[in-house]
Amino acid sequence: MKTAPIFLKWILIIVLTLGVGGWLYLSGTYARLTPDNVRDFILGFGAWAPGIFILIYIVLLFIPPLSVVGSTAGGLAFGPIQGLLLVLFAATVGSVLPMLLSRKFGRQWVETKTKGKRIGHLIEKANDNSFLFVLYMRLIPVLPFEVQNYVAGLSRIGVHKFMLATALGIAPISFSLALLGDTFSHGLMNGLKSHQFIIAVLVIALAIGLPIAIRYLIKKEKKPTKDV
Repeated sequence: MKTAPIFLKWILIIVLTLGVGGWLYLSGTYARLTPDNVRDFILGFGAWAPGIFILIYIVLLFIPPLSVVGSTAGGLAFGPIQGLLLVLFAATVGSVLPMLLSRKFGRQWVETKTKGKRIGHLIEKANDNSFLFVLYMRLIPVLPFEVQNYVAGLSRIGVHKFMLATALGIAPISFSLALLGDTFSHGLMNGLKSHQFIIAVLVIALAIGLPIAIRYLIKKEKKPTKDV
């Protein structure tokens, strides 16, 4: 009966999404969510704009779809390079707290309950090379970002290595999203017609597809060949 809570969770997410979307449509708010208005809102904080953006982005980390929007907005407001650096900083710093909370309150209980099971084996593999484990999770985000933080807390990785692996792992997709956001800095339609938009889409496809392809090849290589 474990599927019931998961089913209800998704029903709740769908209902909330439709509710928020309906409110945006009926209130006309969606019409004001243009690239220019988003950029002006962020930059309207003046010298505090980067700090405000970082705080907002840390909050968005707990809402996976919105963190993608946040990365794009970073490029829109600050350009691909500064936007990337701000996203990397916010995402890395914002990941540390849930990772440490998982380590403090959940590690011992989880290791006891999952010993010998699949997740227990996963944790053992993480402890063999925790840096590569976290880097691999970030590059191929099979798990939601916040769940990755909790899983990393179950390993023995140090905070500094965790932060470095996180920054390196999310850099490709973060840069591609920041580049995409920057294409809309001169207007939505102009952005869609630009060569930079095509490049950004290709970079996003590469950032997502390359790690998945590498994972597939590694799995294929490890499969034992059957003698005919």
